[in-house]
Amino acid sequence: MAATIVRSGVCSSILPLVASVAVLAAWVPSAQAQGFVTLYGRVNTTVEHGKLSGESTTTQMRNNGSNLGFMGQEDLGNGLKAGFLYEMDIDSTTGAADDGYASQSELWLGGNWGRVRLGNYGGQSFKTIVEEVSLHNDNVGSSADFLFADVMPADHHVSYVTPELGGLVLELGFSSEDDRLRQDGVKKNAYELVANYDIGDWSLAGSYSEFGRAEQFAVRALYTLGDFQLGGYYQQDKNGWLDDAGKRDSYRLVGIYTLGHSEFHVNAGYADEYRNLADSDAMQWTLAWNYHLSKRTKLYALYTELDNSRNATYGADVGVSQGGQDFKVFAVGLRHYF
Repeated sequence: MAATIVRSGVCSSILPLVASVAVLAAWVPSAQAQGFVTLYGRVNTTVEHGKLSGESTTTQMRNNGSNLGFMGQEDLGNGLKAGFLYEMDIDSTTGAADDGYASQSELWLGGNWGRVRLGNYGGQSFKTIVEEVSLHNDNVGSSADFLFADVMPADHHVSYVTPELGGLVLELGFSSEDDRLRQDGVKKNAYELVANYDIGDWSLAGSYSEFGRAEQFAVRALYTLGDFQLGGYYQQDKNGWLDDAGKRDSYRLVGIYTLGHSEFHVNAGYADEYRNLADSDAMQWTLAWNYHLSKRTKLYALYTELDNSRNATYGADVGVSQGGQDFKVFAVGLRHYF
């Protein structure tokens, strides 16, 4: 009788535990299916031989837009999803992080009605107009596009993205005047409208953004024809780079030829002078070769020049500090995505 009681006690203690484990085992796969987090990043490093006019030639290792990020999403049911993205810039030459997650920090909620985005994720005009055609090195580093006027602030940004409508996707962005006063000292709302339209071998886009006295309008096209890609953009901005500078037109043309694992790029941009600032025009061009070792890793080489007129100061990221200063560089690099 005692033995029976003991067995009954053990069974009564174990059964709830077994039941709990069974419930947990049934729940865990479901939970994993509902949400996930992904680690991603880019490591991109070059050795560059370059020169700023008026200064000595340098040979040095440079970081080219290396980053580290986390993104995830959760299925909330009934077609509703929530997600986030945190991304920081990393200096691949030292391993140091730069300014926390200031590269991008975003929270979003979406469904079949579209998506609402909140946070710091950059002006979408720059991403959809410039980054889609500057394909030789992800539009980072010494050969990035220095001429496009990006008017929309990146931080304190809220936007609505439509669902795809026959290849067309619209995004309307906004940043409040109170946020802009606190961040920039300018008590003006910032607005942005971006349209992307993909049809067949064509990828088309247009954008308009406005902040204070600065505004810009741009259109972009990219056409794929077998192993060739041809494209470019046109932008007109007002006070985009300088207050009271007036209006300016800028252009960029690109061509890409793919041969096996190799890509050959040519890229040329021109910015007209601002109406109220004589001799402020500039030209930038790049020749590049990419060799893809895999889908994630490539070797590359490029040569780029930035030619500023007497009053133009484009290229602050590569050290331009005075009007008329030019820049040229030859670079060999390695890029890896993970």
